[in-house]
Amino acid sequence: MTLIGISIAALAFILGVVCLLIYQLMTQHGRILLRLEMLEARRPEAQAQTAQGYPAGTVLHDFELPALSGGEMRLSQWRGKRLLLIFFNPDCSHCQKMVPQLAKLPASPDAGEPQVLIISTGDRSVNRRLMEEVQVPVLLQEQGELAMLYGVPGTPAGYLVDEAGMTCAALLTGASALLAAARSTESSGPATKATTNLTHSQLLRDGLRAGTVAPDFLLPSPDGEQIALSQYRGRKVLLVFSDPECTPCNSLAPHLELAHRGNPDYQILMVSRGNAELVRKKIDEFGFTFPVVMQRKGEISREYGIFAVPVAFLIDEAGIISREVMTGLDPILSLINQVSKTRQKPVLA
Repeated sequence: MTLIGISIAALAFILGVVCLLIYQLMTQHGRILLRLEMLEARRPEAQAQTAQGYPAGTVLHDFELPALSGGEMRLSQWRGKRLLLIFFNPDCSHCQKMVPQLAKLPASPDAGEPQVLIISTGDRSVNRRLMEEVQVPVLLQEQGELAMLYGVPGTPAGYLVDEAGMTCAALLTGASALLAAARSTESSGPATKATTNLTHSQLLRDGLRAGTVAPDFLLPSPDGEQIALSQYRGRKVLLVFSDPECTPCNSLAPHLELAHRGNPDYQILMVSRGNAELVRKKIDEFGFTFPVVMQRKGEISREYGIFAVPVAFLIDEAGIISREVMTGLDPILSLINQVSKTRQKPVLA
């Protein structure tokens, strides 16, 4: 074969490889988009949500986001206080013009005024430079994931939230409306109404109740396998939320493995936080033979209404949560003993 022929063959091979890679990337992207659309369509909130956000009277999902000043903050830690959530983007010119006014807001509001929380997007260093004079808490989302969940189509926009974690009005848009709300001293309503709403909102921050359909999900294992909760429909599932750096979670781990081996009627499925390498290390350390999948930023914990670990939900064959959430080592161990078939050799000594 001539040199020219070899060159043409090599170029053809390279072109073929590039085309194959592009096709695979496009296919994978399509699957991801389709999965996101399916998840959004299944969320009950998505059916009530309009293009301009949630209506008044909506109980907002709890969240946990890193604070610009360090650490993390949850929406639920402000329960009992009126809040103004302002969704902000450092690349938005209208947001940038708000900064001098935001800098005038006190870290702790005057009596009757709402506590302002800014939910910003993007790089931490960019936000730190822009918010240098701002005293109110600034929380960071990665790529608008909370804005998407809350139905916020653009910035600046936000919600005025009552003491029970419920929206006081429809989505506020524009700097003028947000700054006016920040200085508002309007009461959120009678105390009896707030008390009733708080009771209802407990469902979202203390775990989904028994009788609720368990939200489906599709998550990767540390080895890249995609696993869905729905693929275990027809079997009882013990869904455990864990973290490889959580001491009680690690104490629970060997008991879960023993229960998995001794109870074929129950499928154990673990949803873990942490990166793939750390999760894989724990799988090897404890010899897990049940599936372990990974969530990124607590998105599945949010769907189940609780961020603590370890927690567990018992799900029946029809995909319904069959008993109240179990929080902590002892309640989960107690459940394992109750469902264990090896009564002579209980899991918990």
